[in-house]
Amino acid sequence: MSTAALYMRVSKSDGSQTVENQRRDLLAYAERMGYEVVEFVDHETGSRGDRNGLRALLDACSRREVSHVLIWKLDRVTRMGAREALNFFHALDCWRIQYKSVTESWLDSEGPVPMLRDILISIVGSFARQERENLILRTKAGLARARAEGRVLGRPRKIFDRERLLQLRRAGWSLGRLSKEFRLSRTHVARLVRRRDN
Repeated sequence: MSTAALYMRVSKSDGSQTVENQRRDLLAYAERMGYEVVEFVDHETGSRGDRNGLRALLDACSRREVSHVLIWKLDRVTRMGAREALNFFHALDCWRIQYKSVTESWLDSEGPVPMLRDILISIVGSFARQERENLILRTKAGLARARAEGRVLGRPRKIFDRERLLQLRRAGWSLGRLSKEFRLSRTHVARLVRRRDN
């Protein structure tokens, strides 16, 4: 039985984004084809090429531990532009790994002739990079407008009794216990304690 690597990515690791939609479609396709599956997941921006899941996927491909790579969409692999996208798929070609995007019918190693596929990868890879740059510009414009309107940006300040925290520390409470009691990060508690000691 063939083994397919499912590669999934979302940009954020704070729980606000999930790979479940990607996983559902990829698993459905793999099941139809009768593949065994192994999953590789990243919760990082597509503008970085050194993601852990992507590196692990490429390592597995280079060792021929999988015969197929299934992705949901090209921009899940990279948003760095045409060169990076082409490099990824050329590496798979060199290792004789089949690949397919389950939402983009043209992105299929058994599909259009390689030259046409490379052109399409270049075009879509360039669009993915441009989309990322547009998102950055829109975010910066939104932040500038918010500042101009006098809005305070960033996380709200946490209100807590600093003196009580320091008293409990003097009484022997550990940083971990203080962190839980005041619902602050351990790093923040350590910083407060260090300020008092200096």
